[in-house]
This record gives sequence, C-alpha cells and structure tokens, in this order.
Amino acid sequence: MVSHGDHAHYFFKKDLSAEQIKAAQAHLHGHHQAEPVKPLAKTVESFSRDASDEEKMAYISKTYGVPLEAIRISNGFFVFGNPDQAYDPTHIHPYAVRKEHVRIPLQTGDAELDFLNELYTTALRDGVSPYSLQVENGSFVIPHGDHNHYIKVQTKGYEVALKNKIPALQSNYQPGAFDEATVQNKVDQLLAESREVYKDKPISQRQIELALGQFSENMKKLSTNSTAGYLAALDLFDKQYIHVDSSVKPTEISPLDKKYQALVDKINTLDTDAYGLPKKDLLAQLQENKLAQDEAGLDAVEAKLEALQDFNDRTGVTTVEYIKYFYQHLSDGRLNDTLRNKVANLTWTLYQSQSFLKATDLNKLFPEIYQTKLEVEEAVKNESVAHKPSETILDTEKVDGHSAKTAVYEFLKGLYDDIKPEEQSNHVRKGQVEEFLTKAEELVAQVKEEGVKASLADEVKNLKAALDKEDADLDELNTQVQDLLKRISQTIQNERENANQDPEVLVLYQKLYNGVIALHTYLEMNNGSDADFEKVDALFDKLSAASKDKQALLALAQEIVSLNQEFQSKVKPAEASTETANKETNDKQAESTLTPATTSPETREKVAE
Repeated sequence: MVSHGDHAHYFFKKDLSAEQIKAAQAHLHGHHQAEPVKPLAKTVESFSRDASDEEKMAYISKTYGVPLEAIRISNGFFVFGNPDQAYDPTHIHPYAVRKEHVRIPLQTGDAELDFLNELYTTALRDGVSPYSLQVENGSFVIPHGDHNHYIKVQTKGYEVALKNKIPALQSNYQPGAFDEATVQNKVDQLLAESREVYKDKPISQRQIELALGQFSENMKKLSTNSTAGYLAALDLFDKQYIHVDSSVKPTEISPLDKKYQALVDKINTLDTDAYGLPKKDLLAQLQENKLAQDEAGLDAVEAKLEALQDFNDRTGVTTVEYIKYFYQHLSDGRLNDTLRNKVANLTWTLYQSQSFLKATDLNKLFPEIYQTKLEVEEAVKNESVAHKPSETILDTEKVDGHSAKTAVYEFLKGLYDDIKPEEQSNHVRKGQVEEFLTKAEELVAQVKEEGVKASLADEVKNLKAALDKEDADLDELNTQVQDLLKRISQTIQNERENANQDPEVLVLYQKLYNGVIALHTYLEMNNGSDADFEKVDALFDKLSAASKDKQALLALAQEIVSLNQEFQSKVKPAEASTETANKETNDKQAESTLTPATTSPETREKVAE
C-alpha cells in the first residue's frame, strides 16, 4: 500500500519482486509514523473521543454506508470500498482513512452542538478544513481532486446549526500595507477571548470559532485587504459577537460593497491563474474600482469572471460559440485590418483545436479570446460601412483542398441551423481567372498523351462552368486554376524530357521494371519474408534513381538476376519438384525481361555478363 494524500494506492505482493517488497517494507517502517492530529478547536477532545477499533469500524460502516465486513485494517489505515459505489467483494476500489483520524463525535443531546461536533470530526477524519466544509442535501461534501465524495450527516435536526451560522466576515476595503502575522495574532486573541466569554455556551463559542477560522483561512489563501482594513473588520466582529456592545450597529453595506465582496469571493473560488488571469491582478483591479466607486469597472470584472466560469464549466461548447461569433463578424467592415487578422487567427486556432487538427492549451488562450471579443463588440457599435476586407489566414490556409474559411463554415453548419456562408469577398477579378483559364487551354493543347490531355481538358471545362456561376468564389477558383496550370506545365516538361531520352534506355527501363514486378509477385505467391520484400523494394528505389542512366540500368539488371537466383535457391528440397515449373518459367521470364529483343548486341552482351 502506498499512501497518496488522503487515500492510498494498492499493489498485490505477488506482482512485486523480493527486493521490491523489502524496499517497500523499509520505506513504510521509516516513514509511516502517525501524523500528529492538528487540533481544529482548542483540543480534539472538545468535540470528539477516541474509541476501540471495533467501535470505529462500526462508526465507519454507519457513516460511510459500507458493510462492516468490507472494512479492513492495513498498516495503520481503515480500508474499505469507495462509499460512492455499491459494495462488490470481487472488485474493490479502496478508500483509506488513518486510524488516528477516526474519532467519534461527542453526543450532548443538543442537535446544534452535536452537528458542530460531527462537522469537526468529519473534517479531521477526511483531512479537509471545517471552515470550508459544505453540506448539500443532507451530506457533507468532501472535495477529492477533480470530484467529490458525499458522506451523509448523522445528526438529526442539523438544519438549525446551519440556520444559526454566523455570516462570513466582510472587511470593508482600506488601502495600505498588509501584514499577515498582525492580523492572525488578532484572530488568535479573539478566539481565546471567545472561549473564556462563552465557556458556558459551547454552541455560541463554536459558531464564533467557525467564523474566525473561515476568515483566517480566506485571508491566507488570498489577502484582499490591508492590515487596517482587516483589523477594523475584526474589531466590529468582536463588538457584535464576543464583547457585545449593543450601541454598535451593523454597518450598512452598500450595493457596490456587496458586489465587491461577491467578486472577491468569486476570485477566491475560481482557479483564475490556470487561465492566465492572476488572482492578484484581478484583485488589484477590483480594489481600484472599489476606491473609485466605479460600478462599471466592477461590472467589467464580473463579466470577465462569469465568462471564465462558463469557459471552465463547458470548455468545448463555449469554444465553439466563440468560433461562431468570430466567424460571423470576420467580414464586418467596422473591424480594422489589425482586429480582423486577430479574429481570423483566433478562429483558425480554435477551429483546429475543436476539429482535432492541432492541440492547443485553450486555458492559456482565454484572456486573448475574451479581450478580442470585447474589441469586436466595441467595433460593431459603430455604424456599418462598406469595406472590402483584406485577405486573412483563413483565406490562405487550406483544409482538404478548400480554404480554412470554407472549412470553418462547414464545421459550424453542422452545429447551427442559423449559420450562413460568409458574405463573398473576392480578392481577384473574374477577368484575371478567365485569362488563366485561357492560358490553361493553350497549354493543354501541347500535351501529347491523349488520355492525359482529355483529363486535363475536362478540368478546364469544369472550372469554366464554375466561373460562370453568379456566386462564384473567385479566390477559390483562382487557387484551383493556378494548381492546374502547374500540373499541365509539369506534364509538358516530363513529355519533352522523355522525348529527348534514348529510346533504347526507355525500353530497357520498362523491361527492368517488369522484372522487379515479377520478383515481387514471386514473393507474394511463395510467402516471402519481410527481409526479401525489403530487398525488392530497394530495387524499385534504385530503378527510379537510374531511370535515365543506361550504365546504371545495366548494373541494376545484374542485381535483379542475382536476386532472382537467390530467391530460387531458397526453395526447400521437398518443394523442389513442385517448384521446377515455376523456376523455369521465372528464369525464362527474367531472361526475356532482361534481354529485350530491341537492345543492341552490346547491350545484350552486357546483360548476359
């Protein structure tokens, strides 16, 4: 068993070597010391008691809802199946709790105090803070990595404790320096004084303890005020709940202050740093707006946090929504070229991530996505203007032979009924495309091979028909015509090179090619080895490289003959009689293939050699 945070991983001993078992035991002996229990109140005895292993196991069975027989003791842990899964003795998903952390909550007969005792005991057992432990639908919510565990509350009538819970301390922001030690000392002082003042009222003291604990925990996670601001809040709390001063009335909190505090809590909750938005920067922005009484500034931060929350909760869906928004504004004349290019680049990046063409860390991209959307929203507030958009990356990048812009449209069309093709904006004139097509027709006429010529002519004809359409995409057609011109020119060049080549070399090349094909066929029919197939494949490469070199082809002919003889020599004696006919056929084929009738006496002599 390997301890990992508040749970453990397990390995069967049978899967480990003797050395591994010895090393594991040595590690456990040296490191498995009972961790001292950190008091959550003054002492753990103030809310819980120790018990025998049997009583603890019975309590676990009741609390976690697992059968008693499913609980085991292993190396200082109580081990049992995951309480969120039905018990199955054939499949154990271990859940482990340290023995010393399992204590029994004190029972007093007062539902409110009993619940607070249970809350503290649960927090101790599961290694979580009692100040942030939540209750949902009658169960404690235990955070565990990327998911939660739920443990049913045992105390009857616990709702009264939740109802009487002291509201979280709100500290009115004051600019200035912050010293954590000074504030924490004040918290400790008030905590000690509350225990003295309410020594006969444990419920009141425990509620004060929870409120101060939550305050301290939040302050350490993210300091949101100055020392003076925090101390002022603690002084007010003292007069309201500990050394009660009836003349002190709760401070009226303005709507702006409420919004500020709610946004502070939101920043505390969200992992903004993972999305490229440092908490300290967001907090500084909030504080600046708070001091300036800038409600619009607070609204802007709120909108950003809400967008981030949405992006966090449903990243894929939100990303596609951003793609749609950017695509629909790509050709808007109110966007300047700089903003248009930014929109196009983001659209291309997001599209590639959602169509699995290229992985992207979307979290880190969020600030740019959000800021760009704000800039577009600001730009479209202006009056519409007629403007011919400049070319962007979505026009130049290709996906399956089409522009990236077309690919994005097809992607969105499959998801949204209201998506429309981007309004056509061509960067070339129809006359330019017509000129290129005329040039293509002239070049096709120069192609000699009739089959190739007919195929190229059909392509020209189809492009002409597409050009005559009213909604013709001139940019796309221009790209296709340019590609066709390159292929026609390459075809003409190849034909000219072949025409200037020695006819005898051409015939020899074809014969050798047929010979290599014959070897490949022989291996297929006789279950040739991978190594033999690789040798034949190497001949194809050599043949291609020597296609215009007569001497190189003659040398290659000898290699083909030698390899043929090598393959024939591998025939087993038992198979010799059945292979004789094939051998004679292959020999004759090789001879006729490698000694063409049209070659000169000199060539035949060299092949024979």
